[in-house]
Amino acid sequence: MSIYSRLRIRTRLWLLVLLILAAFGMVITLVGVALFDTQRLASEVATTQINQVVDNADRIKALTAVSSEIELFNYTFHLKRDTLAGDSQRIEAALRKIASNTQNGTVRRALDMLTTHFVRYVRAVL
Repeated sequence: MSIYSRLRIRTRLWLLVLLILAAFGMVITLVGVALFDTQRLASEVATTQINQVVDNADRIKALTAVSSEIELFNYTFHLKRDTLAGDSQRIEAALRKIASNTQNGTVRRALDMLTTHFVRYVRAVL
């Protein structure tokens, strides 16, 4: 009877050890999957953010160029009346292109407002 009792306890202990190992295995697997998923999500977010920063930099560059053209237009329109219509149409088209490529609604509305004011200004000058 003592051998049977020892085997039974030994069997129970082995089952307990196997259960603990299975639990540790599941925890390690879940942590690994969570870390992999976190890495994937962080990579996607970083890529998206970097793309947005690059797009914004391109828009700022284009908007700066258009702003310079508007300033030049403003200061020299009386000197070159013959090219006034072409210059104003080119600037208006550039503003509309920047606005159409903008994802942010507030910025798009501001660019649309700038375009509208520019067109009104050109009509007043002509």
